[in-house]
Amino acid sequence: MRVTHSVLAVLCAVALTAPLAPALAQSDGGVKNALRVVKISWRDYGSCLRPRLCAAYFESFGVALTFSDGTLSPFAHAQRLNASGHDCIQNARASLEHGDRAMAVQWVMAAQMQDLPVRNWLGEHPDAVLEALRACCVG
Repeated sequence: MRVTHSVLAVLCAVALTAPLAPALAQSDGGVKNALRVVKISWRDYGSCLRPRLCAAYFESFGVALTFSDGTLSPFAHAQRLNASGHDCIQNARASLEHGDRAMAVQWVMAAQMQDLPVRNWLGEHPDAVLEALRACCVG
């Protein structure tokens, strides 16, 4: 019985510290997937088809992004509104050029507001999103 309690204690300790560990560097597959999403958004010139969804503030979905260096993103009080996916990627690149990695990722997430699984995946892989932004869509 003592061994069971010891094992349980160790498992609990690992479970509690695991979410606090920095994210690992992104795999090539993660970057390729993020690049695919960014390119699709870059070619999307239409406005948001669901205005109520696109009126959501970034702070409702883009918080606690954890980068591989361990930094967390702050709250961002911004909205996509009627911006196209293309506009969102332009805003993401501008944010990245100004050194605001978190806002850059959140703009890419905003480009996918209407596809929640994709938007959520992007939030779970912020470093891959940044690599994709660096590799895509100049001009």
